Amino acid sequence: MATEKVTFTDEEISQKWAEYKAKFDKKYDDETEENSRKELFVKNLLRIEEHNEKYKQGLVTFTMGINQFSDLTKEEMKKFTCGEQFGKQYENEKEEKFGKMVFSRRIKRIEEHNTQYKQGLIKSEMAINQY
Repeated sequence: MATEKVTFTDEEISQKWAEYKAKFDKKYDDETEENSRKELFVKNLLRIEEHNEKYKQGLVTFTMGINQFSDLTKEEMKKFTCGEQFGKQYENEKEEKFGKMVFSRRIKRIEEHNTQYKQGLIKSEMAINQY
């Protein structure tokens, strides 16, 4: 099964970008930075939508969604997921591996929680900074 390429109109992109900035209280220093962040957001949005189409076809086992990191580069995201953003230094490789495993489990719990939120089963949404 081939998935169709996901596309959005300029109007849809503008609406999704405005909603994203409002939901996550995003503000940028200048127009250049905002345009750069919007471009990253659109790339991530398309990647997420294409992935979710694969989910609908049973090709993958999980869905993805927009979050507060959807306007970051891969390198910036790695800083968050690997602890660099907070200056985390591990004593050894075993400790680092354990830390990443714990983080991954927490991300999964957050995603599961937010899926229930989107289904109306619970009343609050969670984010990474709640841990």
